[in-house]
Amino acid sequence: MPKAKNVFMIVKVLGWLVSVIGALLEELKDLLGDNEEAINERLHQLVKPDGRKTVKKMAALIAGQEPTTSAPAPANWWDKFLEMMISACGFVSFRNSDINSKNFPYDGGDLDQKHVETLSIKQKLRELGRSTMPTQEVKDYIDSQGYRSATLVELLWWWLKNPDKHKDCLVFALGSVWRALVPYVLGDGGRRELDLLSAENDWDEHCLFAVVRK
Repeated sequence: MPKAKNVFMIVKVLGWLVSVIGALLEELKDLLGDNEEAINERLHQLVKPDGRKTVKKMAALIAGQEPTTSAPAPANWWDKFLEMMISACGFVSFRNSDINSKNFPYDGGDLDQKHVETLSIKQKLRELGRSTMPTQEVKDYIDSQGYRSATLVELLWWWLKNPDKHKDCLVFALGSVWRALVPYVLGDGGRRELDLLSAENDWDEHCLFAVVRK
């Protein structure tokens, strides 16, 4: 029971962080436009000595009082955030080290919380009289159902919010691709894995796909 409470609290805190960072980025976009380099530079300034004053002001506004202490924001906030999220997921069996902030950089919509679902192609395969489907055909099917393929971060959110599915699941996120590889999560008994698989793979009825309603 304590473990379940800890997972719930982690998900809750991550949700708060996502909302705060997302709101901050939206305000910066209003001021700086869609200039990602300029936005990253402004955030990076927070960890420099001169940026401490800004951090104190932010803390004072949140606390409603004059700040006494403050902690600098990390220089590479996306790397820290993604690593924290993956760590919270608890992939104790295997975690592919290529799934990192360098290979899967921040996307503008990553911090917008969405309802992530899973979609099966089992029925479609039966209609086609086939045992597998190529990636593009799966994407077209997802689109025809009113969804889009989820990203890596959205897949991780699904994992965090559905601990009851961890014992038996194989879910892919076709919305994030690195070197023709897509991320997936695997839960099988006590196994908990985060790995990559070729997008050139043909998919069978055992595969589920993380999706978001368009």
